[in-house]
Amino acid sequence: MGDFRAHYESRDKGIVTQKLRDFFRYLELRCMQPNEPGKKPVFKQIRPVGLPADFPQIIRSRFRSLDPKEIKRVTGLKLGPATKVLNDLLKNFYKDKDDTHFLQFRHTLVENKLLFLCLNSLMPKAVFTQRGVWNDFCMVLTKNNLLQKGEEKLLKPMEPPFMLYLMKIMHQCEIPLVSGKIATLNAGATMKDDKMYVGATGDWIVPELQGRAVAVVPVFDLDLKASEWCEPGFQPDRFRNFPGPIEISSNLKLCAL
Repeated sequence: MGDFRAHYESRDKGIVTQKLRDFFRYLELRCMQPNEPGKKPVFKQIRPVGLPADFPQIIRSRFRSLDPKEIKRVTGLKLGPATKVLNDLLKNFYKDKDDTHFLQFRHTLVENKLLFLCLNSLMPKAVFTQRGVWNDFCMVLTKNNLLQKGEEKLLKPMEPPFMLYLMKIMHQCEIPLVSGKIATLNAGATMKDDKMYVGATGDWIVPELQGRAVAVVPVFDLDLKASEWCEPGFQPDRFRNFPGPIEISSNLKLCAL
């Protein structure tokens, strides 16, 4: 979060940057293809030939984002053995003369399950949550003797405005993607329960559709509701994003800059 404060216009490093680059690169790999006439496009199946040179890195990044419980449910393996299976699986992919990858040997049933899970676990979890950020913040203060053990509850009233400040410094930051495109972070509120969030909006070219596809990836999930923590009249637009730059008012609520 300190990096966002120091480099609020564009970010080319850090955990958020890396996760967004990995995920949008994965979406470019999956791409989309037209389904039957009149139906929505679907993600195409990955054929084990002509795969991009960074295919192993894409699969590894998807594997790192998986919940160990989901890996166990699908493959029957714990994280350690599953990691070994993944390494063995990727050894079966070899580079061709044109620097693309192809599958040289057939993979086993458990390798097939793990590969399917990596390629079909679409929506990533948010990089940050309000609870996680607040706990880390208090831990660092305590570790540096700025907060005594047991004083966290005295600081608790400052949690909401602190979260609003973090939304402010992330809002409208741009993340350069591997493709050269840009993903833009936007603060907003969900339609379902009005809880505020920061999401990254990015797009990529889809040749099969003769156009582009757009995805919104969660980055920071909060428990605060826009109706309670925004100044009157300042609400998300029809896309559920806050329009323009945002600021924190003297009432410790979000408002337009």
